[in-house]
Order: sequence, then C-alpha cells, then structure tokens
Amino acid sequence: MREVGSRGFQTGASLIEFALVLPVFLLLVIGVLYASIAFVTHQAVAHAAQRGADAAISADPNAPSYATLAVVRASLRVAEALSFLPGEPPEIELRQECDTPVDGAGNAPPASYFCVIDSGAAGGRMVSLSLAPAFSSLWPQFPRVALAPLPAYVRATGAAVVPRSDDGR
Repeated sequence: MREVGSRGFQTGASLIEFALVLPVFLLLVIGVLYASIAFVTHQAVAHAAQRGADAAISADPNAPSYATLAVVRASLRVAEALSFLPGEPPEIELRQECDTPVDGAGNAPPASYFCVIDSGAAGGRMVSLSLAPAFSSLWPQFPRVALAPLPAYVRATGAAVVPRSDDGR
C-alpha cells in the first residue's frame, strides 16, 4: 500500500500542472511573436516611406516629367527598403492632392500614393509618400490565428522638404 506523500502521486500532479500551464505559455509565446512581426513590419514600412520620400526629392524639379521621375525613384527605394520581406512592395500612385479621401464613416481607404506640395516662390517643395500595403501582401505565407489578429493594412507616411534656393528653384 502506498502512502499519501509518496513519489508516485507527485509525478502525476506535476504532469497535470504541466498540462494546465503549457497552453497558456504557448499562447503567450505566439502572441509575443505575432506582435513582434506586426511591429517590425510597421517599422519597415515607415522606414521605406521616409526613404522613398528622400529619394523623390533628389529628382530634378525642372525636368518635364518631374512627378513621374520622382514616383519611379520613390518606388525603387521603397522596393529596396522592403526587399527583406517575402511579399511584394506596394504599388505607388501619383496624386495631384495630398488630401486622403474618406468615406461617409470617416475611414480612409488604404492606398499607397505620392504627391508634391509646392508652396510657391517664397517657400519650398515638399513631397509626401504615404504607404498602406496589405499585411497579407507583405507576408503572403504567414499563418493566421483567430486568437492573435494581425492588422489588415500597415500605414506609414514619409515626407521630405527641399527649400527654395536664391535663384527661385
């Protein structure tokens, strides 16, 4: 006959405790991994937007197709900055105005766009690059888990300003 404090009962209790704690521990680990991937992706998109805006201001503002040239440079720099992600970089469209359209509920549709703000002869030229790629396009093979939702879109904006020179350019 076994006694109540014998070693046999202790190993059974340890197994039950392990079975109770393991799912909670795994849920925490998976949650931290998902949050880390979402954070790194947002930081990468923010860095790519700023690098794209910086590349766009290096285009010659006197070129006949300045806006198109700036978008091409920005697109190349964004693709370079996001090249470590397994998905495709976002397509960047050229807009005449930087105002983001909103729907009736006040939500802005996700779009990646480039615009130039020229503040006249006294000021400078500012370029704004807004990126909003779908998370699933940046991480196409990433598994989805209902308990750890990921963002649908990753939004970031980069801006750069070129001051006017004395000769008005």
